[in-house]
Amino acid sequence: MIGNVTYTEVCLARAPELWGELERVIESSYAFPNKVVEKALIRSNSLYQWFDQNERLGAFFLVNWETVNDKPAVYCGLTAAREDLKGSGASKHCFAYFLRDVRAWEEAHGERVLLWAMTATPSAFNIINSVFANASPNLLGHMDSDLTELLEVGKHKWGWNCAVDHPFVVKGLVHASDFSEAERNRIRGLKDKHEFDQFERWNLKEEEGDRCILTFRAPRTIPKL
Repeated sequence: MIGNVTYTEVCLARAPELWGELERVIESSYAFPNKVVEKALIRSNSLYQWFDQNERLGAFFLVNWETVNDKPAVYCGLTAAREDLKGSGASKHCFAYFLRDVRAWEEAHGERVLLWAMTATPSAFNIINSVFANASPNLLGHMDSDLTELLEVGKHKWGWNCAVDHPFVVKGLVHASDFSEAERNRIRGLKDKHEFDQFERWNLKEEEGDRCILTFRAPRTIPKL
């Protein structure tokens, strides 16, 4: 897929015209795209954007470089592709560029960076388990020490209400679901197509604000796109 990726610090991304571009990418997926973009930018400090061959914004990925228990970490936030590019792999170009930055930091500092995210969609869950390394939980619901440690931080620092049976499911993490009805229908279709029933088995209720917390690492070899 022809195009290019750019990187921007979020402090530079608060210009109204850029906010409008991000909103237009997600407007079919969210009932109130302006609020979604605002919350995502507040939580992030770095923005990756993929532009198509006509220099139109096709996908973006917001992240926040931070520390968890004094260890280097990155919160992987809002990612989206334009409606006509959903399922095309456009977002993966942003991921690849981001992963190159993570691996460069790791090699320069001799430390591994913990990556983490929250989601209620099967597509995001599957991308994390296929593109990144050491994803936890996996499709079987198995957790590793990275996720266990992060959940403890979340419970004590951010007040996460972790489910008893599947603690990586945080109940009521967001106040209300922002998905549009069209996006909910698309998510249901993906669940049926890929026979993805993990969230149902884990009692994750997207409409009640539940989210699945995942931890993962940058793969040693960055995927070529």
